[in-house]
Amino acid sequence: MSIANKPGGTYVLYAEDYANIDRIRDSMEQRLCEESVCPTRIPVASRDEKGFELMLGMNIHQKAKKIQGSLVSEAAFSLTPSTDITENTREIFPEGLPPSYVFVATVRLKGSAKQNKFDLLRILSKDGVTQAAVTLNGADKSVTFTTTSTTNEEQLVTFNVQGIGSFFDEGWHQLKLLVRPRQVTGFLDDEEIQEVALLEPVEPIYINGKTQVAKKFGAETTVPVSRRNSACSTANWQGM
Repeated sequence: MSIANKPGGTYVLYAEDYANIDRIRDSMEQRLCEESVCPTRIPVASRDEKGFELMLGMNIHQKAKKIQGSLVSEAAFSLTPSTDITENTREIFPEGLPPSYVFVATVRLKGSAKQNKFDLLRILSKDGVTQAAVTLNGADKSVTFTTTSTTNEEQLVTFNVQGIGSFFDEGWHQLKLLVRPRQVTGFLDDEEIQEVALLEPVEPIYINGKTQVAKKFGAETTVPVSRRNSACSTANWQGM
């Protein structure tokens, strides 16, 4: 109690013996990440939580056009092919990605965006290797999460049409991916879609590359989408 951060109710975790430490592993990871991955030099979200506004970090509010009628607290932006949302990864994630986090994106797909295959968010190394990505594929109505692997350059988790199809119907929808060290769980509009186990352990990302938003798969072209609300923390990346 004396050496833990305050308040003790948040940072003191209890296990009956060493054999039970596994029970509190996820909580330990979360607390550690909150203190190391989300430094105070990154703009903190207006909500009382660890983290920062991803939209601010990616400068979307400066580069994209705000949608008329959107609220200050629920700002929505429209991305066009001429909008380039690219920043150096070390400026966005200076400590890399935590082992556990949630990605949340509130998006409306219209026109060609419904048919395109594009990365809603992607983190590339200096050599262009994908470190992490959330890829939308309108052709087969799927969402794929890409992360690192200890044995290959990348490993993929795909959520298919059975639970994700309505994401492509031109309405506003919230996509949420709960990422843990050995599994990824997908949610659409707060309804769980699927839980998929990662086959390989995840390696830390390289931060010497770039982070991009709404880029065509394998290309630098921006896909036109409407996005709103963006914040990042070890607990939440709240909708773009």
